[in-house]
Amino acid sequence: MEQSIELPTIAPTAEKVPEDKTVESAAPNDASTVITNEMEQAKETKTVEVPKSEASPDSSSQSMNSFGLAMNIMKGIAGTGCLALPVAVKNVGIIWALILFVVVSAGYILASYQLILTNDSLGEKRNMGKGKIHTNNQYAFLCFVTMGYPGYYIFNAALAITLFGASTGTIIAMTDFMCKLPFQIGSERVNRLIMQAFLTIIVLVLTLLKDPSLLVGVSSMGMIAMVLSLVILFIFGLVNTSWNFKTEYLYPSSLSGFLGNLGLFVHSLAFILFLLSNTRHLKKECKSKATLTIGYAVSAMAVIYAFMGVVFLLLFVDPTGYIRDNILLSFPEDSILNIIVDIFMVITTIGSVPLYISPLSEQVEANFGEFTSNKYFVTNKKCVIFRAVMVCAISLVGYIFPFFNDVLSFNIL
Repeated sequence: MEQSIELPTIAPTAEKVPEDKTVESAAPNDASTVITNEMEQAKETKTVEVPKSEASPDSSSQSMNSFGLAMNIMKGIAGTGCLALPVAVKNVGIIWALILFVVVSAGYILASYQLILTNDSLGEKRNMGKGKIHTNNQYAFLCFVTMGYPGYYIFNAALAITLFGASTGTIIAMTDFMCKLPFQIGSERVNRLIMQAFLTIIVLVLTLLKDPSLLVGVSSMGMIAMVLSLVILFIFGLVNTSWNFKTEYLYPSSLSGFLGNLGLFVHSLAFILFLLSNTRHLKKECKSKATLTIGYAVSAMAVIYAFMGVVFLLLFVDPTGYIRDNILLSFPEDSILNIIVDIFMVITTIGSVPLYISPLSEQVEANFGEFTSNKYFVTNKKCVIFRAVMVCAISLVGYIFPFFNDVLSFNIL
């Protein structure tokens, strides 16, 4: 006779009974008894499978300090989009531009706090739905926990399109800066190919670093180069132009101009998509200060961008109210300062692509087996091949479609 009974207390010497299996045991008078537990009643609910390296990173991967996090956040924010800030400030008006910088930076800081808090509180919990996923991306994992498969797939698609487009645009912009240098190899197309291949190799090497903490030096150098570029441009403006302030610059130029430039303020300070890819590598003693560190980094970039937008508007706008979309075009083409700033801008932006690619690789590499690395670089062959293919694909798209506006349009789609 068979019956279902509750799991009895097992003596210390007895063999442990697996929780998720039905085990037969001999009942009195040789009657067979089926032992079940609570898990069988809820067997339709499954647990999200999170790679061990992601859910609980070992101490070797937690090597980033607060300064490193701040530098990577600031470097990820710093990009070629800032070159259009002066014209954007003119279109929305100086007053509204300052308000937007405050509101957007505060919004990003609050979003970072909520994201980190949610990740810490839900990161180990099971999903309410069915099934399981394989991902090293904590943001994708949170989307699955909170929204199930639909949210997970939508996030992955949006992440891939956004960061692939941003990486492609950055490669194109860097190549444009390199092609403006006074020396040229072969024809214009051959020269562009060589310059882009050179940049692609550097980006690939940086992408193969085992974690973002090793990018801190590159990020710091990029921020120094950006500040030097702004100083050079500021001094050039003081020497060669004059301040041109009009009351009308305080207010939006038009409703369409205001609405058409709002997105630039949000885009110019964006970093959320690669935030958790960096905070997972923070040292334990730095985790409690993560939001404060992010606040300092974002606020610093907002101040730099506000200064850049307002001051360069007043320095480089002509008496008719015209200002170039790319503020660097204010330099004469044959000026040595133009060459120096172009080189600085390459240094500023070259560290951005590895930061953008990091979340993309996390989406896939959980399926490639155990993550292995040496002191500096990834050694898992599948991970190396995947990252190399991804960088080459980004560079190839940038070479075939070397038009920055087209890439931005693709990115928006």
